[in-house]
Amino acid sequence: MDTIEATESHYIRCIKPNEAKQAWAFDAPMVLAQLRACGVLETIRISCAGYPSRLPIPDFIHRYRILLPGPMEPLTPESSLDEYRALAGRILAVAFDQQPDRSQVGLTKVFFRAGMLALVEKQRVERLNVAATTIQALVRCFQQRQRFLREKRAVLLLQTLARGVLARRQLRMLRDTSAATSIQALARGFLARALFRTTIRGIVALQAQVRGTQARARFLDMSKEHAAIQIQRTVRGYQARKQCKHELRLITRMQGRLRQRLAKRLVEKRKEEARSAAHFQEVTYQLEGKLMALTRQLDESQTRSAQLAEKLRQAHVESQQLRDAQSATIASATAELSARVEQLQKDKAASDERCAELTQNMTDAQTELEHVRGQA
Repeated sequence: MDTIEATESHYIRCIKPNEAKQAWAFDAPMVLAQLRACGVLETIRISCAGYPSRLPIPDFIHRYRILLPGPMEPLTPESSLDEYRALAGRILAVAFDQQPDRSQVGLTKVFFRAGMLALVEKQRVERLNVAATTIQALVRCFQQRQRFLREKRAVLLLQTLARGVLARRQLRMLRDTSAATSIQALARGFLARALFRTTIRGIVALQAQVRGTQARARFLDMSKEHAAIQIQRTVRGYQARKQCKHELRLITRMQGRLRQRLAKRLVEKRKEEARSAAHFQEVTYQLEGKLMALTRQLDESQTRSAQLAEKLRQAHVESQQLRDAQSATIASATAELSARVEQLQKDKAASDERCAELTQNMTDAQTELEHVRGQA
């Protein structure tokens, strides 16, 4: 008995398939009657009503922890039994969608109702199939990507080589075209410059001839005009001088006669006034004052005459410089300077006349003063 209790006993029930015990012949009512008589059906019914399938908790966790979504904390041999039981409960909750009547977690084992373990196994297989499919997809994707990258590198290399060949060919063509264009540009530029220089030389020569002809014509006209102006100026100057001399002679005669009359009247008046000593003294003072005024006016006239002579000399110098520097405007400049010289000459003549008149007046005054003194 001790030996039997130490072992795990199994009972074997023999079921006859048919009355004749022939091979490959199965009598279903007879087999069912034997199972009912042996209590097998009742045992099966009782087993189905309870939890016929069971697994130790560590084995269950090791086999079905793949059903948990996401990562989980690994269990170590030092983990407590409660941690194992809690993890097994989580796996069952995920597997049976929160239906606790299909399984139970015992102290050391996990119990399943009939068919539930197969369902869990099916979910495990499906999860493994999904994981395998995902791994296969990733591996194939990696392989195809590596293949694609190799093909892409090969294609890029071929494209690079082909584009390099085409680029070098195009570069040679562009260089040839650029060289031909540069040669054409240089040749056309040389021809254009030669034609331009020839045209410029012809135009310059033609312009020189035309301008020379025009300049000679203008110079001839200016020479004729200048000669005519010189002749007119000489004739008009001669006529003016002749008229001026004639008028001066007439004026001088008239002034002489008038002054003679005035002098006679003044002498007669002075003779009458000279009879008294006081009147003689007053007349002497007046004559001396008049003599000093005439002397001052004479000095001023001489100074003005010298200034006019200097201006006349400067005008001659300026006229000579302008004639040397500006031959193109010699006519107008000469006319202007000639007018200025004539005006200065007129001013000088008027100054000389005034100076002569003042000198004559001073001489007359001195003579009259001496005459008065002689009478006194």
